Amino acid sequence: MNKILDNIETFINLKEKCPFCQNKLKPSLTNFVMAADTIPLIKCRLQGEEFYFNIKHTSHSFQITAQATVNIKTNILQLQLTTPVVMEQYATDYIMAKSVFENMKPYVELYCSSRRCKMKYHMCSDIFICLKREDSYSSFYIKPFSAYMESFVTGDYWVQNDWINNSANIYNRNKTDSDPIRTHILNIESMGKEKVINRIKTLVTFS
Repeated sequence: MNKILDNIETFINLKEKCPFCQNKLKPSLTNFVMAADTIPLIKCRLQGEEFYFNIKHTSHSFQITAQATVNIKTNILQLQLTTPVVMEQYATDYIMAKSVFENMKPYVELYCSSRRCKMKYHMCSDIFICLKREDSYSSFYIKPFSAYMESFVTGDYWVQNDWINNSANIYNRNKTDSDPIRTHILNIESMGKEKVINRIKTLVTFS
């Protein structure tokens, strides 16, 4: 799974259904947050071939607001500034807007939305990095990226298959400061739901 993907569409097509309940996975563009109860700055569903969202940032030195789209086939981030633009700073303002987007640590995810499925299956890409395009000030190219991890919940534990580091991590959701139990990648599809859950129980009991 740890291979470079040319575009977002390729990532979305890696897995169609939740491996636990077979519900169709939904794609979303969002950003990493540090705490579980923190609301992400970006959270938008796919509309056709694009994600639509807004960027807003205010600091002591500048303010940027923009409408943005990301195309899943071309990997193009298109920005349209909604704050006043001074012609002398036109290119600079768009680069700043791109930097605001990157600093949010954006990524694409697939998630199971079924309320009946208690596993909360989730799969996400690595963080996006954008490159300047020579033919445009207002659009940027999202570099090819890799799939980062898949995760699910069972009982009091959050389980994470980390493809980049080739390991599985088991976190106690009631002890957020404790170190995770580390083990080999768990192949959910080949093991099946019951074997995966039993394997987690065994690792937790004897660790």
